[in-house]
Amino acid sequence: MKSVIIKQALTGLLFFGMGVCAHAVNPPIHPSDTIISERIDLDDVVVTGSRTTRLLKDVPVPTKVFKAKDIKAIAPSSFADILQYILPGVEFTKHGSRDQFNAQGFDESSMLFLVDGELITTGSTSGIDFERINPDDIERIEVLRGASSALYGSNAIGGVINIITRSAKSPLHVSASARLDSRAGQKYDVSAGVKRGMIASQTSAQYRTDAGYTLADQFEQELNVAGNTTWNVNQKFVFTPTDKLSFHLGGLVNLRTQHWTDKIDFLYNSYDIKAGSKWQISPSSDVEISYHYDKYQRDTCLIQTPDKKKRSIFDEDMHHLRAQYNLNLSDVHIVNIGAEYIHDLVASPRLSSPTDPGEKSVDNKILYGQYIYKVTPRFMLSYGGRLDKHSGYGSHYTSRLSAMYKTGGVAHRLSYGEGYRAPSLQELFFFFNHGAFFIYGNPELQPEKSRMLSYSAEGRWNKLTLVGTAFYNHVRNRIDFVYRGTDLVYANVAGVTRIFGFEAQANVTLPYGFALRASYSYTYDRRKATDKEGDTMKLSNTRPHAATAALTYGHRFTKDYKLSANLFTRFLSVLKTARLDSEELFQEVKYPGYAISRLDVENQFFGHYTLHIGAENLFDYKPKALVFNSPISPGRILYGMLRVTF
Repeated sequence: MKSVIIKQALTGLLFFGMGVCAHAVNPPIHPSDTIISERIDLDDVVVTGSRTTRLLKDVPVPTKVFKAKDIKAIAPSSFADILQYILPGVEFTKHGSRDQFNAQGFDESSMLFLVDGELITTGSTSGIDFERINPDDIERIEVLRGASSALYGSNAIGGVINIITRSAKSPLHVSASARLDSRAGQKYDVSAGVKRGMIASQTSAQYRTDAGYTLADQFEQELNVAGNTTWNVNQKFVFTPTDKLSFHLGGLVNLRTQHWTDKIDFLYNSYDIKAGSKWQISPSSDVEISYHYDKYQRDTCLIQTPDKKKRSIFDEDMHHLRAQYNLNLSDVHIVNIGAEYIHDLVASPRLSSPTDPGEKSVDNKILYGQYIYKVTPRFMLSYGGRLDKHSGYGSHYTSRLSAMYKTGGVAHRLSYGEGYRAPSLQELFFFFNHGAFFIYGNPELQPEKSRMLSYSAEGRWNKLTLVGTAFYNHVRNRIDFVYRGTDLVYANVAGVTRIFGFEAQANVTLPYGFALRASYSYTYDRRKATDKEGDTMKLSNTRPHAATAALTYGHRFTKDYKLSANLFTRFLSVLKTARLDSEELFQEVKYPGYAISRLDVENQFFGHYTLHIGAENLFDYKPKALVFNSPISPGRILYGMLRVTF
């Protein structure tokens, strides 16, 4: 069996090599056939950095944009696949039944994830359920690194990742795909977009199933990774009765069954309703109003009982209402003023104790504003501020100041931002028997606060794009676990956590249809702690060095056939750190580094049919020792996917 797998993987590499040999007789006509050659388009329209529609070249805050074609080149099976291969320093790990996320010193509790600009509920925890996001629905991803609470509030200390889903843009667009892999994984996706007259409709549905597996290391430790069965249905309507008025209505249903054991399934069900309108008051001003209702449930299903009895783990209802006024005076003075109201209610036995019923709610009332001043065609200033009135922590104001200056084909951006994160309901009220120990929330927790300074430079010359960013974060009251005897309790970390580093990215179009993207990040997390014997050591979950690389090839051999091959690699370095044990003494630990690659060969036929053949974890990497941040891949996975588009 192993020899067959190796033979199939080498066959995939052969496809890649065939593209090289083809140049001897048929050199490429269009260098833009490659994915990366148009990687950074300064005319891209983005919304995240300024919370209004702007050209990327006019956004004073460093923003990265990844389009649908970049995502399709990865041929992802999950949203985690996308982030790990487009952003250096991103690492997904497994804790029990949940995925955890780390990026340049910040975990999922400090990164704000949005879908079409709207919040995603988190249950009683601080992180989102990444399985709720269908990668086939994504039109683009906008990434805003650094403290962004001035526009987006809590959880935006480390940045914002805004997933923009597809919208209907042509009279009729229909697509369907089927993906099968060597581990019996299956994924089927259909979508249809219609835009006629005043009405536009985009519909998509996905079914996905993947098998569970067990990882084992040389020390006979084991990690069980559960399989899933997932249904995802998304519907978006836009009604435009006049050129000055539009309404939108959408719904999303995600139903996931996680096959935890032969006796227990975990059920994750979410239901979203989004509605809103936009009114163009004048050529220079408009008003946007939106409402979002998000219901998220997690239950335990006892599958061997006659009625498959269910036990609730949590049930969350979030209401989010927002109104924003936008003023644009000749693209010189741009003003955005908005107000929000968020009500979040969670009922969970894990938020209870013998004297507490386990139903908690949070209310947040917000005023925010932003002013962008284009001083000259080359020089721009921006200021944003946000006032939050939290039901548990009162009022708090955060601000952000940014400047951009263009000279010699290089855009320089300097930004100062403040971050603010109120503790989650889990961190405040958790009460959970983990078997050998308890996990407790802490109602005395204080909000995390941060200050971030960043500088970036971006230059683009013909076939070369270079981007560099340096950053410094100053975080107070960071929230983490501490031991209380053998139990764990949430607490504010004493002192200040300082995180600084830099990131560099290069995109270059090479001859003969090739292109290369490479990115590297260095992060130094200066978080330290002292144990009961007075020893002080560095504590960090962030690997200091990380890199990604993508080599792509694209060539249209005839009008009816185009070949693309994409080889992606991500690397994360060794992490040397320490952990406090149950005796409140330091234990030095070392987590090994690793590199994982994936290959995708894309064949396009007759403009309507696309066949992907590829391999995840191409070189079959398996960790020698299972630790909390070990890669959770079962090894090399071969796949094929057929997509039909009209």
